[in-house]
Amino acid sequence: MQLLTIGEAAQVLTVSEVTARRLAKSGALPYRQIGRQIRVTEADIDAFLNRAARNQSAAPVKEPAHD
Repeated sequence: MQLLTIGEAAQVLTVSEVTARRLAKSGALPYRQIGRQIRVTEADIDAFLNRAARNQSAAPVKEPAHD
């Protein structure tokens, strides 16, 4: 099991470190805390991306308003 730092996870997710930290703390991105350091597994990142892709494809398409 490969543990990534929050910075490495942010690079994989193509988000800032602050956003990656917020995702972890909100529970959206599972993480492990080792002392004061946050670590994320590659499997957790894959699961997060799969959930995000499913949620995005399931989002309803909003029709443009007709005047």
